[in-house]
Amino acid sequence: MTVLPPSPLDLSDRPNLSQMFGPTSPSSSSPEVEKADFVVTTIGNAVADEVRSMRSLTRASKRRSALIFNNAPLELVDSWSERDLRTKLKNALEALKDKERDLTLAAEIGQQLVAANNSLMTEYQDLVNRTKSLQQLNVQAPQYGSRASLRGGSLRSLARRRSKASLSIDLVAASEPSLSSDSPTSTTAPSLSRRRSIGTLEYVNSLERANTDLRAQLDVLEANLRDAERIHRQTVSNLRRNNASLQDQLRATLQDLRDAEAGHARVVSNFERDLDQLRNELQATAQAAAELEVDRRRLLREHAEVRRDTKELEQTDQEIMQDLGRRVRDLETENAKLLVAKKESDRRCAMQRIELEELTVHAKELEAKVAETEGLKDEYARQSRVVDELREQLEDIRASDMEHFEEEMAFGGVTGIDEEDENEPYQGSTVRGVDSGHLTSRKQDWEWTKWIERTRTRCWELDMAGLRDEIADLRAHREEAYSRLRSTLESCTRQVVDHTQRPITSLASMASSVFETVVPGPVVGFATSMARGVQNGFERTVFGSRKGRKSH
Repeated sequence: MTVLPPSPLDLSDRPNLSQMFGPTSPSSSSPEVEKADFVVTTIGNAVADEVRSMRSLTRASKRRSALIFNNAPLELVDSWSERDLRTKLKNALEALKDKERDLTLAAEIGQQLVAANNSLMTEYQDLVNRTKSLQQLNVQAPQYGSRASLRGGSLRSLARRRSKASLSIDLVAASEPSLSSDSPTSTTAPSLSRRRSIGTLEYVNSLERANTDLRAQLDVLEANLRDAERIHRQTVSNLRRNNASLQDQLRATLQDLRDAEAGHARVVSNFERDLDQLRNELQATAQAAAELEVDRRRLLREHAEVRRDTKELEQTDQEIMQDLGRRVRDLETENAKLLVAKKESDRRCAMQRIELEELTVHAKELEAKVAETEGLKDEYARQSRVVDELREQLEDIRASDMEHFEEEMAFGGVTGIDEEDENEPYQGSTVRGVDSGHLTSRKQDWEWTKWIERTRTRCWELDMAGLRDEIADLRAHREEAYSRLRSTLESCTRQVVDHTQRPITSLASMASSVFETVVPGPVVGFATSMARGVQNGFERTVFGSRKGRKSH
């Protein structure tokens, strides 16, 4: 970063050209000189104005930079991320570089203008001094020329005439100023005459030398005057050319300055917009910070309450842990006892499992017998329906016999009645023979299996007459068939009960006694309910068939 020296730019406090060099003399008030003075003064004032404007812009940019970076609150700066800070610093550095470049260019242009102005002022002052000296020489040259010519003519006339009286008078007239200046008091006549007689020749020689020197100086002054006029014309033309170039440079500088001001205005507007946005963000951040501060205080209070509750809970937890430790030790002792009991229970459970397997096998056998019993039950139901049909047919036969008997009694008369009275016991015994005597006499001849075989054969043969005969035979032997079926069912029931090693009601209690020593309570309850369900199902299977037989 380049630092500009303050001396070339600090022109706001300097006086203008008229204050520095003072007003020009009336003798030097030519039109060209006045025009050159006006141009130089205008350029100096313009340069001073531009320098002041650049200084004001620099101060404004510094103030804005200070507002952006220095006056930003620390909370907002802390809330910015590293990327935002880098971006803002990068933008600020670029803006500063642009401003420094503009200021450097303006300073260089100002330095060039100041240097050109100083050189022009130096040349102008030299020209003014030379002009003053030439004007003074022009005023004094005729006086020196007339005096020299008079003195030369008098000396030459004195020399030609060789007259001491006229020479002394001329010398006295010519030397009066010098004598009066050398001695303010008047001298005596003898001393004055003696001086005149002694220094006349020397004084004449000195005057001749002075005249020669004055003529040489006059020639030199005339040559210098011509040179000064020529230099003045060249200086005026150079000033005009420099003025035109300086005006072009001034226009370019002003245009660059306007462009720089426009760019600076855009940058400043962007900075102001960013500043407004940052101000709004700062307000929002401050509001959020206030809300967060309220939340933080609330959380601190809650944290203090939680710490108090935590201490109380820690004490309670310690007590609970101690209690649990005691209970764990007690449970470990009980667990050791339960392990011993478990081993014994495992042994007993193995024995009970063996017995359970045996009971399972026996139960399967009983279930097979129950299935067979169910088949017999179905067969009994079918035979019961057949018996009912035979009973109905038997009742029909009895009714028809009674009707036939009544008809015979009606047609037989008294004899028939007497015969009926005599034969009534026999007829009654004949009617009841189906129930008692007739069936008893044929018990040994009638067989159930043979009747079933005959009936099956007739069914296959579709012998309806034979089936009617077999139905009549079954009706005749229905009591015997019923008694044989009932005795068969009772013997089957007795066999089922006799082949059961344990009472069925003891299964649930046996399972409960086995499981309670090994398994926890819920599992024991589940196993007990399961055993009771098996027991109830088995009882319904076995005793339900028995109740059905009793109802039939």
